[in-house]
Amino acid sequence: MNSPWRIHYKFSASSHFSARVAYKTVEWQLKIQQIPFTHVSPSYGLPITLDLAHTQSSLVRSIPGICVQSKDILSGVPAAEAAMPNIRVVALRWWSEKSIQVVTCVKLKYVQQPMGKTAGGAIIRPSKGIIYDTKEAVVSFFSENVKECMKDFVKEWARVSKMVVIAREGESAATSIWGWWG
Repeated sequence: MNSPWRIHYKFSASSHFSARVAYKTVEWQLKIQQIPFTHVSPSYGLPITLDLAHTQSSLVRSIPGICVQSKDILSGVPAAEAAMPNIRVVALRWWSEKSIQVVTCVKLKYVQQPMGKTAGGAIIRPSKGIIYDTKEAVVSFFSENVKECMKDFVKEWARVSKMVVIAREGESAATSIWGWWG
């Protein structure tokens, strides 16, 4: 007879196994590209907003996250210098019945904090797979294709980075135009 404990244990064990497979798949992608990585606590320092709460679970701490250096993974990609050094890669939804996702989180440099009505921070979703948290200056790239998630991330970064460059140039131009009024 299946007790509720046995069913829960079976589900948890298979979910945990799925998460480990997802991480090994991500590590394999990085190794093939000769990109060094380290293991980190997956929830340390990740901002938890109401819009991102559905992607969090207390179980997430049982599987390590992956940290890559922006200089390594974004080498030769436009606006690589706009990313802070550490990029975090975390498997999500492995604890639920939904398919596993991989999220790659990039904290941006050179971001002016929002002022006025949006000063509390806002979540901007430029596409289905990208979320930008204006308060934390973190862009999160979601991929449901675990086998291609690192390639997808670099491709999406190249698209998003154009907006980052335009925003930075706009800020720079505004400063130079109004700066001479001094």
